[in-house]
Amino acid sequence: MAGNLPSRPHHGSPHGIDWTGFAIGLSAPAGWGLAGIFIRLLEGWPGALIMSGRLMIAGAIFVPALILRHAARRDALRTALPLAMAAYYILATAGFIRAPIVNVALLIGLSPAIALIIDRFTGIRPGRLQWLGVAVAIAGLAVFLGPQEISPREWLGHAGGAGAGLMSAIYATGLRRHHTTGRKSDPAVFTGLACLYGAVIALLLWPVSGGLLGPLALPEMNWGDGMELVLLGLLATALPTLTFGVASSRLAGVITASLMLLSPIFASLYSGAILGDWPSLIAVPGAIMVLAGVFLTTRTPKAAVFQS
Repeated sequence: MAGNLPSRPHHGSPHGIDWTGFAIGLSAPAGWGLAGIFIRLLEGWPGALIMSGRLMIAGAIFVPALILRHAARRDALRTALPLAMAAYYILATAGFIRAPIVNVALLIGLSPAIALIIDRFTGIRPGRLQWLGVAVAIAGLAVFLGPQEISPREWLGHAGGAGAGLMSAIYATGLRRHHTTGRKSDPAVFTGLACLYGAVIALLLWPVSGGLLGPLALPEMNWGDGMELVLLGLLATALPTLTFGVASSRLAGVITASLMLLSPIFASLYSGAILGDWPSLIAVPGAIMVLAGVFLTTRTPKAAVFQS
C-alpha cells in the first residue's frame, strides 16, 4: 500500500479520490455509530470500566501484530498518534455516558472542519469545494441538532464529543502525513497501541471519576452485559479503528474525517431500531445536508496546492 502513494502529502491521487480507501473508511462510522448504543445498554456501569473494558477487548485482537511486527511497533512508539486515538475513545465514551447519543455523534462529526484547519496550517490549501462541503455539513449538523435544552449534566457530555472530534481529526491528518513521508505505518499496530494506551489511562481514571463518569462501585454483572461489552470492544472499537487507520493512510485527512459525519446517521438508525428512540422528522433535512457536505468534501482538486 505504501509503495503506491506519492512522496508528499496531497488531497487524493492526481485522478481524484481513492474510492477503495473511501469504501474501507465507510465501515468506521458504521461501527462507531454502535458505540453509543452499547454504552447506553451498559448504563449503571462505571464509565472508566466501560472505557477500559472496550479497549482491552479491542486491543486483544491486535496483540499478535504488536508482538510480531517489530519495526512497525518501534515506529508507532515514536509517535503520539496512537495516544490521540486513545484519547478519542475516552472522550467519546464519556460523552455518550452523559449526553444523548445522536448529539454526541454530531459533535464528533465536527472533525472534518478541524482537519481542514490542521491541513491549512501544515501547508496544504484545500479546494473551494472542500470548504463548501464542510460548511454545508456543519450547517446540516446544526439543523439536525436543532435548538435543545441542555442540562448541566449534558454539557460535559457535549464537551467530550467535541474533544473526541478534535482527537479524531489529529489522528486522521497525522497518520496521513506519517504515511506519505515514507514511514510505513501499520494500522493494526497503531490500533493495538491506541487500545493499550486507552485501557491503561481509563483504569488510572477510575479512582477519580466518580460523579463525572458514573458510579465507582462494580455493577452486578450478567452474561448479557458481558456480551454487550465484548461487542462494544469488537464491532464498535477494534474494527472501525482499524479501517479508519487504513483509510487515513490512503485519503487526505479532511476526507477521512468527513466520514465521521456519517456516524450521526448510523447512530440515529441504530438508536431507533434498537432502543426505539427514532429522531424526529425535523432532523431529516439536516441529515440530507450532512450527506451532501460529505459528498462535496470528496470532490478533491486534481493537483495539490502548497504554501510557499
